[in-house]
Amino acid sequence: MQPERAKMTTSNRRRFLSLCAAGALSLSLAACGGGGGDDDHHHDDPDESPVFYAGTTLVVDGVSYPQEPAPPYSYFAGTVVVEVDHEDEDIAADTLDWLGLRVLEYDDTNGLWVVEVRQGFEVQWARALAEQDGIREAYLNGAHYRAQAAAKRAAAKRLAT
Repeated sequence: MQPERAKMTTSNRRRFLSLCAAGALSLSLAACGGGGGDDDHHHDDPDESPVFYAGTTLVVDGVSYPQEPAPPYSYFAGTVVVEVDHEDEDIAADTLDWLGLRVLEYDDTNGLWVVEVRQGFEVQWARALAEQDGIREAYLNGAHYRAQAAAKRAAAKRLAT
């Protein structure tokens, strides 16, 4: 006497196929790193890069920059402005490259570069970049912050003369 095999109903078959498809999709996304793009050189694994993200905290070369309250003035998302002295341009460029950041715009007259950063981490990046080699100062990219940078540059020029 042969044991009777359980019959798969239509709803069980759909459930089984859905689980198989979900599993295949999960494996595919895991194999290609999540499917959301490389996000330049930024990772969530501190062993892969000098930059990684831990929730809302940016970690650069082992230094944590936690999220702060939103600043009172508006700024452009996904960018910061760095101030670079002419003699330090090569060092600043190497630093940004090492951090996996890309310069979107150069204002060599004023030594200001607009740098692309991960959206939502602009405040943390401004603090972190101000502490990096070759970078004099870093600001959020907005009219108020650019005016602040210009005022600091003008004051520094007055002191130098």
